[in-house]
Amino acid sequence: MQRNPRQKPFITCHLLTALTLSLCSLSACSLFETNTPNEPLLPLPSADTSGDLDDRYLKLAMTDYIARNNAPKYTRYDYVRSDLNNDGQLDALVKMKAPYGHWCGDDGCTILAFLARNTSFELIGTLPQIRTPLYISKQSTHGVRDLIIHLSGKHDKARYAILSFDGHKYNEAPESAPTYPDHPAPQLTKVFP
Repeated sequence: MQRNPRQKPFITCHLLTALTLSLCSLSACSLFETNTPNEPLLPLPSADTSGDLDDRYLKLAMTDYIARNNAPKYTRYDYVRSDLNNDGQLDALVKMKAPYGHWCGDDGCTILAFLARNTSFELIGTLPQIRTPLYISKQSTHGVRDLIIHLSGKHDKARYAILSFDGHKYNEAPESAPTYPDHPAPQLTKVFP
């Protein structure tokens, strides 16, 4: 009977395991620690406790918005999560992308603004034809951060404008929005570049 050369390491491994178990039982060690009744159990690490709503809730809000507005079911969009009202929850800005003719025009695309609530997202602004990028200001109006947008100058001189929250929704008429005094500073949050 011929021996397989691979059997030798296999047999050696089994011998070492048996020897380790024997020595361990003699020295009263344990390979598997168990808690005794006197030892408290440590708590499991908790999940993210920031209270942020999962992205699936935003997708539900978008599905609802699309259905309520009789928009094409194959609508495509991008979104960015940012805390707009300093409540510790990530809210959402959504840029509608396609179909282009439905959501976009010569002056840009529709932007939706949502605040995260306990178990859903609340729509607080439908901003039609906004050119991106847009900027999230550090300034707030009625507890929600202002948005800085660029107006192209098609009808008036090109400028940056401030979209403010009125307590219920963002100003949805960018042409009438006050002018932002300068080019948005690098410390502002730039979204949809």
